[in-house]
Amino acid sequence: MLERLKNAAAIAAFACLLIGFGVVEWQMSLKPSKLGSPHPAPQIEKHATAEQHATESISENRDKPQSLWVPVDSVGLYTLVLAAFTGLLVAVSGIQGYFLLRADRTARIAANAANLSARAAIGIQLPIIRVTPSKLGFGSTTQKGVRTEECSVHDVSVANLGATKAFPTEIMYGFALGDRLPDKPSYRFIDKFPPNVILEPGIENRITKTLWGLMLLEKGQRVQIMGGNCLWFYCAVLYRDFMDEPRSHGFCWCWSYVGDGLDWRVDDTPAYNRKK
Repeated sequence: MLERLKNAAAIAAFACLLIGFGVVEWQMSLKPSKLGSPHPAPQIEKHATAEQHATESISENRDKPQSLWVPVDSVGLYTLVLAAFTGLLVAVSGIQGYFLLRADRTARIAANAANLSARAAIGIQLPIIRVTPSKLGFGSTTQKGVRTEECSVHDVSVANLGATKAFPTEIMYGFALGDRLPDKPSYRFIDKFPPNVILEPGIENRITKTLWGLMLLEKGQRVQIMGGNCLWFYCAVLYRDFMDEPRSHGFCWCWSYVGDGLDWRVDDTPAYNRKK
């Protein structure tokens, strides 16, 4: 379609040039020739009736209104034809521009669709990380006669349920004690995975990562924790996918009564479960 419009515009421009040259040639043919006889015969007699008729014709033409759209000589005809074909060229150019813009918009839509399709295809192949924490543990230390209690998660089990390998690098984690979670996670501890660790697809290929961070408890907080629904443990696993792109996946749990005893219950707060 665009090629046809371009061809039509070129043909219209060529036609304008041909008509313009034709009008110019016609105008030149209307001019009196300079190659006539060097000694033209003078007009000896003038008739009174001819002079009277010419005078009346001139007077009559002056009295009649002249239209701007009616060419009275070759220059006017040339101008009128040129204006008409100029308008035709403007119209063809406008139509061509409209189709060019529409084609550009269609191309952009197709490119965006292809990009989304490619992202979706990559997303299907990305690793799917799952983390399971060990049960909450308690401990105490005595320094200079002062006994201090703490709680901790000894380790986490990390698995890959996706279709491709994952390469974990770090795990960030923290604890929150209170009636509700803070609006944003604060990862106070960071532990690194051993170099060149590969998380193969499949739950049977899960790996265990030991955590060294712990939360110090004030007097009475252990009893509060054992009541349930007041302690949260959250973490984020940092890894690289099969395209070597850095990614992360967050998780959060609440220490609560589950079944016959206390255990971790998954908390789905969006800020703590982000996947990037």
